[in-house]
Amino acid sequence: MAGNEARSELTDGNTESLLMIQRTAFTVQSFEEQYRSNYVHSTNYEKQKVRIGISKLSLVNFMYQLLPILKWLPAYKLRDYAAGDLMAGLTVGIVCVPQGMAFSLNANLAPVYGLYVSLFPVLVYILMGTSHHLSMGTFAVISIMAANAVEKLLADVDFLALSMDTGGASSADELQQIEWLKAHTALCLLVGIMQVIMGILRLGFVTKYLSTPILRGFTTGAACHVLTSQFKYMFGLEITASPGPLSIAYVYMDILSSLHKSNLAAITVSIVSLIALVTAKEIMQIYKKKFKMPMPIELIVVTGSIVGSHFLKWNEKYRLDILGNVPTGIPGPSLPPIKYFSRLIADAFVIAIVAFVLNISQAIIVASKNNYRVDSNQEFIAYGCGNVVGSFFSCFTACAALARTLILDNTGAKTQLASFIQCLFVLVVLLALGPLFEPLPKCVLACIITVALAGMFRQFADLKVHWKTRNWWDLITWLVTWSSVTFIGVDIGLLVGVAFAFLLVVIRTQRPKCVMLGHIKNTEIYKEISTYDQCEPLSGFKIFQMRASLYFANADYFKDKLVEMTTINPYDISEKQNKQDDRNTNVSVTKRKSKNVISENIGVNESRCKGIDPEAVDLEGGTQEGPIHTLVIDCGFFSFLDSVGVTTLDDVINRYSAINVTVVLANCKETVLNTLESQTFFEEHSKDRCFPSLHDAIIIRQKQHEKDILDKYSNIFESEVQAEEACIEATAN
Repeated sequence: MAGNEARSELTDGNTESLLMIQRTAFTVQSFEEQYRSNYVHSTNYEKQKVRIGISKLSLVNFMYQLLPILKWLPAYKLRDYAAGDLMAGLTVGIVCVPQGMAFSLNANLAPVYGLYVSLFPVLVYILMGTSHHLSMGTFAVISIMAANAVEKLLADVDFLALSMDTGGASSADELQQIEWLKAHTALCLLVGIMQVIMGILRLGFVTKYLSTPILRGFTTGAACHVLTSQFKYMFGLEITASPGPLSIAYVYMDILSSLHKSNLAAITVSIVSLIALVTAKEIMQIYKKKFKMPMPIELIVVTGSIVGSHFLKWNEKYRLDILGNVPTGIPGPSLPPIKYFSRLIADAFVIAIVAFVLNISQAIIVASKNNYRVDSNQEFIAYGCGNVVGSFFSCFTACAALARTLILDNTGAKTQLASFIQCLFVLVVLLALGPLFEPLPKCVLACIITVALAGMFRQFADLKVHWKTRNWWDLITWLVTWSSVTFIGVDIGLLVGVAFAFLLVVIRTQRPKCVMLGHIKNTEIYKEISTYDQCEPLSGFKIFQMRASLYFANADYFKDKLVEMTTINPYDISEKQNKQDDRNTNVSVTKRKSKNVISENIGVNESRCKGIDPEAVDLEGGTQEGPIHTLVIDCGFFSFLDSVGVTTLDDVINRYSAINVTVVLANCKETVLNTLESQTFFEEHSKDRCFPSLHDAIIIRQKQHEKDILDKYSNIFESEVQAEEACIEATAN
């Protein structure tokens, strides 16, 4: 055909599309010769000028990358964003003040240090972060992990003896608090340095290995730990969390065994607060179109509880636990002690990774909900710089909180300006308003956190979705990640979830689904025979498809399934043929000469040109679709090949060629062809063995087979004529 033509028509009524295409059938070789461009790379070294330096444009781009605030702040829409950012910032500010104090207690530090963490790292993140809704500051899980690391570090220190050495100038508790703070700041600095280094090394790509089931299972498991930490406040109990596996189970056992000691006032205030929060949330959800701005229900509940606690003396009359003393002022900068680095490096690395995953998982989920993207590498640097700066201002390790992030999202935040409003509120509290929060019951804070976690617990609905869609792999990954994080621990649980996901990938690629394809009449479409009723096998062809890449882990499986599904075992056939050849060598020369040479040649050649040796067919019991002359391997699912995969294809081609079955490769991707070429595959096998599509392979192989048959019979006919002429000549003589 001189050229290719393509034509597309629509039938009357446009109910169906009739596709009519006329083109030549291609091998990969002929396709590349006709369509692939020839790139000529010319380099004139004499005319090239090497410039060393930094252009203004690259410097501007670097600043935009390092400080994303330079992008979003000039584009800020005051009318559209200001109200939502202001309300969200005030609401989160109200929450983060008592929450920071509470989580500071989890780190075994005075409550005021939680306010410092809610200020300095947040300011840095506003400048450098790419998420519009992430609420940096204190978080229960990281606070507990940091406390465990510092506790191991200072476990051998005798603070009572140190107090006696000072002559009683400082008590043991004061010395312990000072040393704990120093260790926390050292840990915070080390975590920050590690995160900055990881960001510079562009290790944010690790988020690519955190699939949606892992992220959602992980955040749901972390939410379970946060919820568990709030029950002691809602019931007014004194519960000490025990670190290690099954710690959450021990906490619930302690809660159940201590229920008789619950504070009725705390339970009552908690119930009222929960009813108010949940009712307001539901009303806003139902009538969200009528609300021009979110209802500040958290602010209303906090204000009401402070007023009630102050004037009704809840702490004095009912022993209701309140925040208590909130000191004012801002700490001056000081250098964290570097002497602890060597003993904290292992814990710092784990905390750096866990904090990053906690942060980025929340950032990705919220960004996806609000239709924007976050830069994982820049996030690494932003988290790290926030911790580095915070360590100089008496901060322990910072992390984004699930509850506060959800509050920012739910209350209408649009940009990081909401976090700036939060910082202003915390700053005002530190400088002047701290004492006003002293009467705030801790159980009210616990209720606000619990209700804000509802969005995380709604992720349990993923299980129902995966079950209905029969997505078993994602379902199992979600459950394993959640259960590991919940019952083993956040750090080890994350590792278990990622390791399990990798194991599933290996299993799925090691034993992938393999199918035989057939042809749908009057089309160029080839589908799985067992699935489509009108899909039939082609006479003389076997079309095999493995739905995964071919590499060392599944190479043997590929061979086994190929033999099983094609019902032709070239390995056994070759072995039996060799045995038959050995027996034939023992036959005398006279017996072999007595055979009819012409009829033998005709029978054997006729059978072999159809594809399978007659002895081999007898040994294998025949084939259902008749003799097979071509085996087509659909490589459409091969995204890559390794050296073992190339060797496997080479072995398959040679084995099947030995029994007169031609093996061809179809749907070869560019990466596969490049690998075959680099592995010298085409030095032994022609590139005409590869085809750009299944239909090309079938058409060309059918033509080649017909030509082979004609050539074979032509040779046989010529040999018969020559034999007859020789016989006639002998008779005449």
